[in-house]
Amino acid sequence: MRRKIISSPPASLGEIGREKWVELLPQLVRNALTLGHLEVYCAAYDRWVQAQRWLAEYGDVMEIVSDKGVVLRAQPSPKLDVAARAEKAMQEAAKFFRWAT
Repeated sequence: MRRKIISSPPASLGEIGREKWVELLPQLVRNALTLGHLEVYCAAYDRWVQAQRWLAEYGDVMEIVSDKGVVLRAQPSPKLDVAARAEKAMQEAAKFFRWAT
């Protein structure tokens, strides 16, 4: 029985994840990898890029400011955690890629 190759990105992916899907799919199909790993990788890549863009624009430190404009404290941006978790998910999914770094 012949398997049908799914070439369209899943609807769950954002624009960046869909672009990554289209880029990687030909390589993965040649290497007989599952589309589930590709979807996880592309979704994580999407989150990682969005977090990196946010951090580039707003920085990696958030200031907590009182209603009078006084800085009460500074703390790491939650986007740092988003980026780190997305990177880890990409690394885990990429373990199934022969060409993974």
